[in-house]
Amino acid sequence: FGFSLFNRRIGEHYTALVAGTEPPAPRFAPVEPVVREEESYRESDAFAADRAFWADYLADVEEAVALSPGASGIARRSRAVRFTLDAQQQNALAALGKSARGSWGDAVTALVAAYLRGATGRDDITIGFPVMNRLGSAALNVPMTAVNVVPLRLRPAARDSLSGLVGQVRDSVARCRKHYRYRGEDIQRDLRLPAGSRGVIGPSVN
Repeated sequence: FGFSLFNRRIGEHYTALVAGTEPPAPRFAPVEPVVREEESYRESDAFAADRAFWADYLADVEEAVALSPGASGIARRSRAVRFTLDAQQQNALAALGKSARGSWGDAVTALVAAYLRGATGRDDITIGFPVMNRLGSAALNVPMTAVNVVPLRLRPAARDSLSGLVGQVRDSVARCRKHYRYRGEDIQRDLRLPAGSRGVIGPSVN
């Protein structure tokens, strides 16, 4: 989202240069109110309630699953694989989501959880779940990083149908939604995981 604010501003300058006019005044908001808002949140009852929620939600959680053996770290190279769904596949995803009163995004998350269970054998999985955390915030028009990544905990079982797993995703998202503001790094720190642990935020679905 922050990059889109920059891109929009670059587009305004480009359009003005082509037209031979002056660009409009920037609509960026200052960062200071965002800092004050965060400081106020951290001293509030809401912060304490969010901390308590995540402690309960992740009670007895195991470290995150991984798709690679050995210790994790920052890779020297990255690989990107792109795949475009055709209309039939998009419709199938939408139908799967609707089958459990969820969305196609819930269906994608459920499919990833099912894949992770099949690949690792684990029936208690935490998926990294990025949330924007800008709407209704002072950060809405500030070009900065504000996204938060929280752990979405799922328990896929071999006997579960895909529709049932979509429902589990839907319910878990609804349960966590009011507590998205609490930072993922704070969640990991609060759990006091041993050194070298992969933490509790596993492969992400964005």
